Amino acid sequence: MPGPPAALTRSRSTGSGFGRRQPIAVMSTVPWPVSLRRPWAGVSRLRARAPVRLRPVELDVRIGGVYALEGIARDSARDHPAVVEVLTAFVREHSREPWPPPDSPRTTRITWRGRFRAGGWQQERFTRPDVQAAVTALGRRDARRDIQPIRLNGADLTAADLRDANLGGADLTEATLRDADLTRTDLTGADLRDADLTRADLTGATLRSADLGGADLTAATLRSGDLRGADLHATTLTCATLTRADLTGAFLGGADLTEATLPAVILRDADLTRARLFRADLTRADLGGATLTEATLTGAKWPQGAPIPEGWKLNTRAGRLIAAAGTDSGPPEAS
Repeated sequence: MPGPPAALTRSRSTGSGFGRRQPIAVMSTVPWPVSLRRPWAGVSRLRARAPVRLRPVELDVRIGGVYALEGIARDSARDHPAVVEVLTAFVREHSREPWPPPDSPRTTRITWRGRFRAGGWQQERFTRPDVQAAVTALGRRDARRDIQPIRLNGADLTAADLRDANLGGADLTEATLRDADLTRTDLTGADLRDADLTRADLTGATLRSADLGGADLTAATLRSGDLRGADLHATTLTCATLTRADLTGAFLGGADLTEATLPAVILRDADLTRARLFRADLTRADLGGATLTEATLTGAKWPQGAPIPEGWKLNTRAGRLIAAAGTDSGPPEAS
């Protein structure tokens, strides 16, 4: 079998400063059909000819290999698609391996009421450093060279740092992005169906025309996010913060926005049919043209001067809606 590409080799010194070259095995069990035409110092073009199965090595070596691949993709438009495929396959395969390792002493006290109501101890969970390096490289790639969407479906990117990443059109179906930092991330047209975004920070993120159907955004932050035309049907947004978010033309049919924070949110022409807005804060919200058919609005803090939906009336003292006679008032309030 042909040897590994020269771009992924390093010199192991024997004391004299010279030594035989050893492979930098970036991805374990991921076949990579590439070879290098000449050494890394001079060329960045790869050829898809002989599959090379790269071996697991030390963490720092894998990280170095990831950045070597990023350099190849940056310098060679021809090799860009192959490198992206290797990196995405690596993330999908290895992101679910626990980090820190199970024997790590690091633990954290969890008391957030929506996660462990009685509190408890749980080992911290982070994205593995080499996986983080791979998603960082993917997030800053030259997307104009892509020949297909980024495929990260089912990946576990818990607490990953994806700030300012370009993930437009990415396949993130059933991905785990709990506690992830997606500040200002471009997710235009991304597929996030059934993804777990619990407590994720999407401040200033762009999710125009993204599909978030069935996704869990419990306690997520989408402050000033761009969700125009997004599909959020049956999405869980309980206790989420959407202050000043733009959801013009978004579809939120059956979405759960119980106790969501929505001051100054833009919901013009949005479809909230059968959505649950129990005790949601809609102060200064723009609801022009929004459809609220069969929506649960009990206790919702209604924007001043906005028309009251049919079947509801305003408690002027509290500024919240209450059901008119014969209207389903939603879940009972906790005592």
